[in-house]
Amino acid sequence: MFFLYCNTRRTGIQIAFQSLYDPSAGEVRSYLISLKDQTVRIRAANKSLHFERDELIYTELSRKYTLDEIEAMGNATSLKVIGHVMDSNQYFSHSIFVK
Repeated sequence: MFFLYCNTRRTGIQIAFQSLYDPSAGEVRSYLISLKDQTVRIRAANKSLHFERDELIYTELSRKYTLDEIEAMGNATSLKVIGHVMDSNQYFSHSIFVK
């Protein structure tokens, strides 16, 4: 579990970020948590959203695949993997497919 507290002085928004990893499913679920009752104004959308204290805001589901799983998915959809670009620790991959 990863937890990060954020209090932005400029906006006064108080949120925390929480990330939970389920190794059996290979999934990371990420949430924002409202740390107080608050209304957040989104000027660009001309909207205001109200959040209760401790309200979870589901932000992301990230699925983790092995390179073999990525290649099998490609093969199942008639795409061929021609390469994987990995980070220096080989934790993440950008896989390159051709039809």
